Amino acid sequence: MNSKRIILFDFFGTLVGYVRDRNLMQYPETLRFLNNTCEVTQDTFLALWSQAFRETEREYNGFREFKLAAVGNAFERLLGASIDVDRLVSIY
Repeated sequence: MNSKRIILFDFFGTLVGYVRDRNLMQYPETLRFLNNTCEVTQDTFLALWSQAFRETEREYNGFREFKLAAVGNAFERLLGASIDVDRLVSIY
């Protein structure tokens, strides 16, 4: 009889430490990148980025994994300015 074994890894919080609350972190490189296109404060970035995450999670029904580029696309739309989403994601 062939039995399958599956191992699941909880990446964030188990294999990689991270700060759960985005508001406690600073994003100087991200802000420098964004401010080349438009003026964005830390507070504005965090508000729009959090909203973009929530919208993307709803779009993917909260159960499907999504790429950060999907969040970046939602952020760009909320920001109302054209940005290089791939570059934003790589900096973030």
